[in-house]
Amino acid sequence: GNGYISRPTLKGLLHEIAPDLSDKDLDAAVDEIDEDGSGKIEFEEFWELMAGETD
Repeated sequence: GNGYISRPTLKGLLHEIAPDLSDKDLDAAVDEIDEDGSGKIEFEEFWELMAGETD
């Protein structure tokens, strides 16, 4: 792969995991995961999320 996940891809994944979340909540979650604001979720950012190491 290319080492990152795009915002739309991540949003889709989150929607699959938590279909009850609103669009606004999904965007807020993606904003929190995309720590550097690049619009691309680095593998490390995603891994921290999956490992439960979010602040």
